[in-house]
Amino acid sequence: MFYGTDCDEAIPTYVPEDLDGVVRAQMWIGGGHWSCSGDASPRSVSVGGFPGSRYSIFPDAYSVIFFGRGSKLPVNRALASSIVVESAPQWLGDILVVKHAGHDYRLLQSMEFDEKALVDAFLASLSPFLFSPD
Repeated sequence: MFYGTDCDEAIPTYVPEDLDGVVRAQMWIGGGHWSCSGDASPRSVSVGGFPGSRYSIFPDAYSVIFFGRGSKLPVNRALASSIVVESAPQWLGDILVVKHAGHDYRLLQSMEFDEKALVDAFLASLSPFLFSPD
């Protein structure tokens, strides 16, 4: 699922793996001039359930790939229109979310658009942990 900075909503996207099984996220989130203004390389966060809860483990894990906060990165419009949490820090720049088979982070599987609500929810719950002021 690709949350483009200038998109109105998330877009299900085919993301091929390289022969070595690695997803080259830079072609998705590093291609625009905005994404390159933050950290030099993308960050990745593994998500197996809602942060802080031992009881909400997802059947499949996800990886969220994004750039760290940079002063020149714009608010991610695709995610801002989906999440109505006033107190949560805003995500900036492009975001790519990939789904894994079970909790094996080496295996990818297709994601359905029906999963967008779940992805929106865990992105909203992650933002305070990732972007809280030091």
